[in-house]
Formats: sequence, C-alpha cells, structure tokens
Amino acid sequence: MKNKGLAVKIIRPVGILLFLGVLAYWLIRIFQLIQVEMSAGDENYFGNLQVFLLSWLAVFFFVNLLAWANFKFLFLKWKERNIPWYLFWGLELLLLMVFFEFLQWTVMYEEEILKDNLILTGVVALYFLAITWFFDLMYTRRKQTELIQQKEKAELNLLQSQLNPHFLFNALNSTYSSAIQEESPHTAAQILQLSDLMRFALEKSKKDFISIEEELDFVDKYIRIQKNRFGSTGEKSMDIEINWDGFPVDISPMLVQPFLENAFKFSEFGPGNQNGKILVRISVEEEELSIHIENTYLKGQLRDNKGTGNGIDLVKKRLKSLYPAKHSLTIKDTGKVFTVLMKIDLRK
Repeated sequence: MKNKGLAVKIIRPVGILLFLGVLAYWLIRIFQLIQVEMSAGDENYFGNLQVFLLSWLAVFFFVNLLAWANFKFLFLKWKERNIPWYLFWGLELLLLMVFFEFLQWTVMYEEEILKDNLILTGVVALYFLAITWFFDLMYTRRKQTELIQQKEKAELNLLQSQLNPHFLFNALNSTYSSAIQEESPHTAAQILQLSDLMRFALEKSKKDFISIEEELDFVDKYIRIQKNRFGSTGEKSMDIEINWDGFPVDISPMLVQPFLENAFKFSEFGPGNQNGKILVRISVEEEELSIHIENTYLKGQLRDNKGTGNGIDLVKKRLKSLYPAKHSLTIKDTGKVFTVLMKIDLRK
C-alpha cells in the first residue's frame, strides 16, 4: 500500500515534466521549421506551418483518443480478469498493426519509408504504455478514495445507530458473568462467542489488514453461532470445512462473512425443514484463499428480503480496489441453489 501511495504522489511532477518536455520539443521543431522556410525564400511559410501544425495536432488527438479507448475498453477488462491475457495482447498487437498499415497507406507503401514508420509505431507503442500507466494510477487513486469514503460512511452509520455498540458489548460481558454464576456453561460459551464477534467488528474491522488466523477465527465463531441458532437441524444441514496450511499471511478483514451471512439468511433449511443444505469450503494454501459456499433457498425468501445484497456489493468493490488482478469471484444462481466461488492471491 505504501508503494502505491508513493507512486500516486509522483504523478503530478512526472505529468508536469512530461508536458513541459513535449511542449519544448514542439517549440524547437516549430522554430527550426520557420528558419528552414525563411531561408528557402518561401513567402508562404506561415501557410505551410499552419498545415504542419494542424496535421500533427490531428495525429496527436487521434493517438490520445485511441490510448484512452484502449485503457477503458481493453486494459481495465483485462486487469479485472474479464478477458483472457491472450485476447488482450492479441488486440493490442492488432491496434499497432492497424496503425502501422495506416502509416504505410499514407505514403503509398514506399519501401524507403518503411523504417521510419516502424520507428514511429514503436514510439506510439511506448506512448500507449506510458499513458496507460498514468490512467491506471489515476483510476486506482479514485477507487481508493471511494473505498475510504464508503468506509467512513459505514462507520458513521454505526455511530448513529440507536444502541451504542460498546453498550451492547459491555452488556454481553455482564450477561456472560451472570451465566457463569448461574452455572449455565453452554449459554456462557455462546455469549462469549457473540462478544468476541462484536469485539472483532468494533476493533479489527477498522484495520486495513489483519492476519489470516484472526480472519479464520472470526469466521469459525460466526459459523458456530449460526449452528447454535438452528440447533440440531443446523448440525445435520451444514457441511463445513476450514483448512489453513499455517503459513502466516495478511488479509483485508471481513471479506468472507458477507457471503456466509447471505447463505444463512436465504437458506432453505430451518426448524422443521430437513431438506435444505449449506456447504462451506474455506482453505488457505500457499498464500491463496479459496472459498466455495453453496446454499439452497426458496424464491419467497428472496422476495421477502429485497435490498439485502449491499454487503456483497461492498465486498466486490473492495476486492477490485485491494486485490486488482489478484482475485476471482464467481456467483451462480440456478433458481434453487446459490453458489459463491472466490479466490484471492494474498501474496504481497
């Protein structure tokens, strides 16, 4: 994150130097052209200069327009893994081929100009790389700003809730002490788990990154509470596996919980219903997080819970901002089974 912040900070001076350098180049070229035209005794050198400037201005505008379209419709889709790498690079080479052939066509395919056109095409390719890098930095900066604003808004909504979360946290601790005194160990354990979840939501969720051990521990406690909520039906209807190879790695907090919440909220099973199923497979191996969540559901449950997908939408935005080109997310809906497949490369 620090490296990205440093890269963003150098955009302004680099952009200014680029602008001044290009401006100086064209001023020098214009001055040289005026000298050549005047020494040749051409009385119409200002007219020739106007044609020269207009033609290169048109080329400059066209190349920049092409570079922007390339970034918007090709680079971003490739970065977000919406198109395969071979298709992306194939289209990139096709653009350069079209540009080169256009240059050849303008000079009637003269062999003497072939070398110059190849050099110019190479310069345009380098310019494409530079402008794409610049656009990508600006795009990342804007996305990070949006993410920070969303996080601040969520924290504000939490503070504006009718019951103060710290009050609930303290009340749970008091209830836990009472359960211990009344010799109700099962109730005390449930209260302690709920208290830990609230502590995590209040403290850990505000951090940019936490250890994978903390995230998996939170997920495990969340699932245990859901099992307790559904009683014996939950034990029979849930197929849960969480595996970690023990290698320490960091992750942005609460990326998994919204998908689990969605599965439990819309799941078909419940008291008196033995047919519904929830399957959860979570593994962390070689610094890669893999998630597979499935749940059966009834269409009536979707109708009764409209507008509950905000958590998943927020996770999608966080993934694009925090793990660009390092994650994949597939959500399938067959009408009876809802499936989430997600992978995140956690390597820094």
